[in-house]
Amino acid sequence: MPSGEYLTAPQLRALLDILVHHETYAEVQSFRNTQAIESYGWPFVDRDSKGSPAKPHSLSSSPLLQLLLTRLVLTAPAVRDLSTDFWPVNFKGIMKQFGDANLSDSYDKGTLGTRKRLATAASTIHEAVTRGLLSGVSDGPLPDLHGQYDRGEAEGLTKAWRDCIHHLVYGNLIDDIFNQLTRTESLEAYSPALEGAVEYAQLHIATFLHQVFVLSAEGPYLLKLVDNVHRLVPYTVIGQTLRVGNAASMINAMSRLFLSKVSMAAISNWIGLTSNAADGMNLKYASVQRIFSLVLEWDTTDFRKVVEKIKLNKEIISYEHMTTIDKHLTRDRKQRDSVREKSKQEQKSIIVAILESEDPQLVESLTDHQHAPCLEYYAARLAIMDREHIIDVLCNSAPDLTTAIVSEGLAALDPMIRVVHKNVDLRKHLASMEAFLTDFIKTIKPKTQDSSLKLNFLTVEDFWGLLQRNRHRLWTYLHDFVMAVPI
Repeated sequence: MPSGEYLTAPQLRALLDILVHHETYAEVQSFRNTQAIESYGWPFVDRDSKGSPAKPHSLSSSPLLQLLLTRLVLTAPAVRDLSTDFWPVNFKGIMKQFGDANLSDSYDKGTLGTRKRLATAASTIHEAVTRGLLSGVSDGPLPDLHGQYDRGEAEGLTKAWRDCIHHLVYGNLIDDIFNQLTRTESLEAYSPALEGAVEYAQLHIATFLHQVFVLSAEGPYLLKLVDNVHRLVPYTVIGQTLRVGNAASMINAMSRLFLSKVSMAAISNWIGLTSNAADGMNLKYASVQRIFSLVLEWDTTDFRKVVEKIKLNKEIISYEHMTTIDKHLTRDRKQRDSVREKSKQEQKSIIVAILESEDPQLVESLTDHQHAPCLEYYAARLAIMDREHIIDVLCNSAPDLTTAIVSEGLAALDPMIRVVHKNVDLRKHLASMEAFLTDFIKTIKPKTQDSSLKLNFLTVEDFWGLLQRNRHRLWTYLHDFVMAVPI
């Protein structure tokens, strides 16, 4: 750039967007290794008895993630009441376990995996929020929220959204929204601008869901995960537990429901819903960890079937190739990373790189017809190992950090839960959440024999309709919450 020339405001904004985009994805990608959490900085540092850093620490290696955490999460109610061990011991501990688990890379499977897609989706949201935190909102005269907005045009919805954001930052819109919810369940009736802003947000959420569950190749798999978890959540037992009048007893029962290893019958007896019920094995939904493990075990079973099917067909893959792949899977992280990097640098298939690392002659015997089954076999074996490692981290680790995190989270939320439980009928809203998830799954789930054909016919409008049908459930909850709970 010639001396004396400066970037214009639009150019600076574009440059910021580019830098934030690349930094966000680089930071998320760095968490494949335990070093990322070790060099994260606050709040994942050792504390003294007063909760302050025990010793000076360097700047964070993930500044954008740290900005999001410190600005929005750590200052939230209940979160700021967590113990000094929550972040540097419990949360950091489980993140280190995931880093040490040596989970597979999408490159190894030849396709974007579920974790990669979910991380990308989360990074997109994180990137947008971070840009807002860094850029801020320009000051200026407050626009009239009761003016005319053409909600049939993109420009009208965008203007409504920006005007509402302006009032949220520099005006009193947040107080006006609370007052509106006190009077009625219709949030968007406050003003044409707020109605347009709601539709703007709804359209973006619908587009996001369409991208994740339809356009993404992992959409059917993600839907299956949601459906499996939905079927395992004991909504009826949770609803019965919420009927317990004493808040302390209710919270204790809910904790036992999701965190204990005893059977559902024992919990039912303890809270007085049944008596002398047969007590025995721990039912499939007796704890949140059991839900995690069952869903992942079902997946593992499916991938084991793929492996067995390939093994039985000796014409499509040789025994030598399979055993070489199995041997590679037993290597440590450094060796597997070395093979992956060689594959990338030399632009070779990961299967070819694996075979070359063990015995170059195996590559000569590999035909084009055998390559695809070898890659499918390798991907299925990786998927099995990944799920076994995740189950070990979440459900079988010692100490049990998952239970510690959930227990401490419930303890921090205890005062809020007591107030809400006293003033709001949570059973009604639990039923609303169950109904929404049922409608969500029904909307996306294929209704024909050709699953891929059905999913491809889904449009953003289908997800818009889903949100439109169910948004009253959220307004009703917010109305009940604002009416009954002192703010």
